[in-house]
Amino acid sequence: MLLRKQSEGSLSSHLSVPTTHNPAMRQRSGSHSEAVSRSYTHPRFTSESQVSQTPSRGMSIDRSPSPLLLNSPSWSASVGMGMSHSLSEKERKRQEAIHELITTERVYLGYLYLVRDEFQRPLLDQGLVSPFESQSLFMEWSNLLDLSQSIVDELTQRQESEQGIVLAVGDVINSLIVERAGCFMKYCANHREAANLLARRMTESRLLLEFMTAAKSKPSCRGMDISSFLLQPLQRITRYPLLIKKILEYTDEDHIDHLLLSEALVSAESFLDRINESIRSGEDKQKLSEIQRKLPAGDLSEGLVLTSETKFLGPRRVLQEGSLRKAKSGRKLYAYLCNDLLLLFVPGRAAGALAKSASYTSLSLSASSPSLSSSPSAAASEGGQNGNHGWTLYHAPIPLERIKVKPDANDDTKFTIVVASPVPPSSGAQFSQVPLHLQSQQTSQGGPLQSMIHVKAGSSRERKAWLGAVQKAIEVLAKAPRDYGMRTSIRPSLAETIGTMTIRVNEAVISSREFAKSKSFVCTISLGDQLFTTRPSSTEHPFSGAFSILWRESTIFAITDMSHVLDVKLMSTCPFSPDVFMGSAQVPFHTVIPYGERGTEVLTSVGKDTQIKFHMSYKAL
Repeated sequence: MLLRKQSEGSLSSHLSVPTTHNPAMRQRSGSHSEAVSRSYTHPRFTSESQVSQTPSRGMSIDRSPSPLLLNSPSWSASVGMGMSHSLSEKERKRQEAIHELITTERVYLGYLYLVRDEFQRPLLDQGLVSPFESQSLFMEWSNLLDLSQSIVDELTQRQESEQGIVLAVGDVINSLIVERAGCFMKYCANHREAANLLARRMTESRLLLEFMTAAKSKPSCRGMDISSFLLQPLQRITRYPLLIKKILEYTDEDHIDHLLLSEALVSAESFLDRINESIRSGEDKQKLSEIQRKLPAGDLSEGLVLTSETKFLGPRRVLQEGSLRKAKSGRKLYAYLCNDLLLLFVPGRAAGALAKSASYTSLSLSASSPSLSSSPSAAASEGGQNGNHGWTLYHAPIPLERIKVKPDANDDTKFTIVVASPVPPSSGAQFSQVPLHLQSQQTSQGGPLQSMIHVKAGSSRERKAWLGAVQKAIEVLAKAPRDYGMRTSIRPSLAETIGTMTIRVNEAVISSREFAKSKSFVCTISLGDQLFTTRPSSTEHPFSGAFSILWRESTIFAITDMSHVLDVKLMSTCPFSPDVFMGSAQVPFHTVIPYGERGTEVLTSVGKDTQIKFHMSYKAL
């Protein structure tokens, strides 16, 4: 659930704030125990008759009695007609906008106190949740409460001390809302996980369910369940940019507050974007974890860890998912398109496992937002592996570098997924200069190394969506920066060259079983701007306790100085994750020169447990 800035109409301008004055409010402590009692009625639902008849024992954010009585949602009504009419229309609107920031913050603060006293503390005190679960459900709650209390204190004091006319708020917004808003980031990123935890625990614990039902019926909650209250920080962070923008709209450019408000608006919007990215990242990880449980153990899934980084694009994301069928047989498939690979499953028999999870949706949150319920994907994730029993891979994970999609000319629901096979080891010398992400363009002497998967979407519209999503993902991946070595054409000029060194990279020997678990390895050798990288090669069966990696590939480097050294680097590589550095070494040329064109074998260690064997020969010009 991504966050969107509130529209003006969605702001809670209709919310009332308490009209009770409580001197005890200023007796703040670290826990706010003096400011709040357990039996208060939430300010939002306090009627005027209740306030006038019975002083509130609980949360009242008002200070000791003030002649301004700034308790109305309307600034003009608070300060009186005389004060209001003494200002220009633009300044009145500016003060109304500032007042709206203060009053809505006070209402939000009341929600934070309510959750702390009606849910967070009782749940922990009664042992209905563990300390770890409480921390997850109410992550950063105390920091959110302290931040909001500071905002209300500072702005209310400024409003009262200046007889209701606030000269500047930009400094407060920057120092509090912007600079101390990191707690919002953590809370929003954790919100979905907390909601899933709450839903699961309520199905597991009858006592917890009874507590939540009883709490919902309390006058302070007025029929709203805990999920509604846990949404309040998400709602509040989306409102700040609009509230700041509204104040800025009525602030003259030469006003002392204009520059700070402008900076605060940019910071608040940027912060909201970062929160959305954090939320998206959390949702992606959860979704990928659900898919991971469907992957079989063994060679077919190639040791793929979906929650790991991609090879070139950073975090892995799910771009599209949905049901497909084999074009001829009608066999059901379920596809997940990630930003670097495509997964094709044969769905299991469990009905719940087939449900497509809710797509990522940007929500405009308002005070009347419905209670949060578990999505189908969340429910599936709680089922663990049993909930996804029977899912099997139709095809090994397919890197997008090896995919092309072609629409069927005769049926607007069918299309073909063309999968280029990796270059076989026997062709390694022929294609060794081609990085893995370009190997799909190569052909062998017998024709294209490819297979075809003919599928059918549910409708022409779905086919169009799939074709567009796959093609766009392929294009984005192709443009991604690659820190990937290959044969270089950058050679020194002939006038500078004194000779050539022919280097044959034969093999690596790894004695460590742990290192040998990697699927494949590449060896990179470089001399200045000259660079050569072998094809990826897998470890062979152990011989005398050591694992062998065979490359047997050659290159020729131009030599301009006998004192130069050859840089050697060994990397563990996988198409679905970044390369892992295994070790490096340097080979001096002067030890090879005496052997001339006949050459010699060179053995160099690139780590504690790994050695690489070369054959090197020198030819003078």
